[in-house]
Amino acid sequence: MKNLFIGIVLFLSCGFILGFACDWYVSIDHHSDKNVKESKSIIVGYTPAEIDTLKDLVLKGDKDAYPGLIEAYIDISYYQQESLLYSLIMGNRFNLSHAYYFVYSDWTGIYNIHFRDEKIDDNTKKIVVDYLKRGAELKDFVSINELKDICQK
Repeated sequence: MKNLFIGIVLFLSCGFILGFACDWYVSIDHHSDKNVKESKSIIVGYTPAEIDTLKDLVLKGDKDAYPGLIEAYIDISYYQQESLLYSLIMGNRFNLSHAYYFVYSDWTGIYNIHFRDEKIDDNTKKIVVDYLKRGAELKDFVSINELKDICQK
């Protein structure tokens, strides 16, 4: 009888906790820019001020700051368009080899988000593959591997 009582108490406690957690989750506006920015910066460990500092350094050509900025943007689709801009700058202006891969990755990612059911058009495909080729020419390992994968398809 004692075990039954403990089981009922545990069951009711779990139900209360789950109910509270679900109410809290539903009360959050998951599509709000504020929530996206705050939650994502906490996940990757960068504050908005730190990200702004990295952006300024990248615009000045700081090749050591670029990986930190990209790390802050990884898996954050909200920032993917911004990441593309900084990758274009670091690739085109400062010839940073791995920036060319991220131009390819971000551009195709953005395309896939906005045109999910459509195949990437030939003009866009040529542009992004050219960036990938440039990264491979500069001996960027990730660009080389991605080109191999594309050629095998």
